[in-house]
Amino acid sequence: MSPSPAPSGPPGYNIPNQITAANVAKECLLAALKADSKAAHIWTNLANAYYLMSDNRSSAKCLEKEKLNLTFGDMLLFPPSGMQNLNEQLSWVGSEMEFTASNV
Repeated sequence: MSPSPAPSGPPGYNIPNQITAANVAKECLLAALKADSKAAHIWTNLANAYYLMSDNRSSAKCLEKEKLNLTFGDMLLFPPSGMQNLNEQLSWVGSEMEFTASNV
């Protein structure tokens, strides 16, 4: 049985120092979530840490949690790219809030 390949991270990634750093960040972020599990920015950073460690499944789960914890203000500040006018952004925010409420 051959050993599993080592995590590679994204292109240009300095293994193993940066994977070690991402793992330390992950542990800190997990501790921060114990204090505030609804902080969307912590979920986003944790998703990035998992991505850097090539754990795409955990990264995707964190992004789902992040989406569920976005506030109305967050959605207005960071709408999907391509939305130019406020009416389009408000319509998107409303549909996101409706979707989130129906899936909780």
